[in-house]
Amino acid sequence: MVDWRTYKITSKNVNSNNILFYLDNYVNYSNGSYNYKHIYCSNSSPFYNWREGDFIEIDNDVSRHRESGYYFGNTGEVRINCRYICGHSHGEYDDLKSKHSVLERERNDFRTDRDNWRKKHDELKDQLNKEKLKNANDLANEKLDRQNTESTLRNENKLGKEKFESLKTENARLLKENEDGKKELSLIRVEKEKKDDELKELEKKMEALRVGNEKLIIEKNNSLKEISDELKRKEQKIEKLQSEKFRGEWDLLNGRLSSEKGDLEVFASGLGINLEEIYGLVENYERLLFARKGHDRDVVRDSERKIAKTKQTLLNSEINMENIRKISQECEKIAKLGWELEQIPQQHEYEARQEVPPK
Repeated sequence: MVDWRTYKITSKNVNSNNILFYLDNYVNYSNGSYNYKHIYCSNSSPFYNWREGDFIEIDNDVSRHRESGYYFGNTGEVRINCRYICGHSHGEYDDLKSKHSVLERERNDFRTDRDNWRKKHDELKDQLNKEKLKNANDLANEKLDRQNTESTLRNENKLGKEKFESLKTENARLLKENEDGKKELSLIRVEKEKKDDELKELEKKMEALRVGNEKLIIEKNNSLKEISDELKRKEQKIEKLQSEKFRGEWDLLNGRLSSEKGDLEVFASGLGINLEEIYGLVENYERLLFARKGHDRDVVRDSERKIAKTKQTLLNSEINMENIRKISQECEKIAKLGWELEQIPQQHEYEARQEVPPK
């Protein structure tokens, strides 16, 4: 069922997501006692082309009340009414077209049944006429033979009477078969009428089922759209939180790394140590750290030898062992901070894959 009603647009209010149309009459929503003189539509084609003074049609039978977050998104429930432009209504046209299709199918079915019954009636009529013609020919031939052979028939009078009685019995049987055929035809006609009534009732049930399925499909589509929108909002929120977390961790760790480098440079400059040697020691600690993570023994041994060589060079330049130990610890700490800083993007990507729900 559809319930298209016509309304006039008195004004409209447009924002980025939807359009609020104010109407000249109340909309009777089918999901309760809500009555409003406005509707929300998607800010898309064809809705953004509707203007103040236009007439529209709303299907009050399937419409649902929407607040500003929910709005009509297709012309299956609301559409432009061209009665005041071209003189007709979409609803009238759709109803007449549907009725015409149903009546045309019924007419074709009745024509097929009529042709079948005419064919069967003609077959029975031909069979009866053949039997009657045969009986008439037999009687005519018998009468002619009786006239031509009257003397012979007198002697066979008894046999002729018996044959005549037999023919009467046969004629009565044919008459009875004819009556039975008429009764059978009447029963068939009654059965046909019964089948026609059952077919009409079945068509009504199928139409009701189709309307119910269309309503259910519309409700399911609306529910799926709401769930999809909610999932998109959650994904955007997760991505924003992850980005903020990543940026905070990266800024914090990068600040610590810069501070440690600055302190190391001040400490090394105070001892008169060349900064190139300091950062060479940092690079060797970085190589040692990556080699240990990758279980590369050759690189581990080579890095340890280069670190020991640098320490010996510092010791030969009259830097005491305690200061060398502090410098070595600071270089190792800077190498670890640099490695942790490089791991943050990979960790951020892994967490994003784990936390985003599947579509």
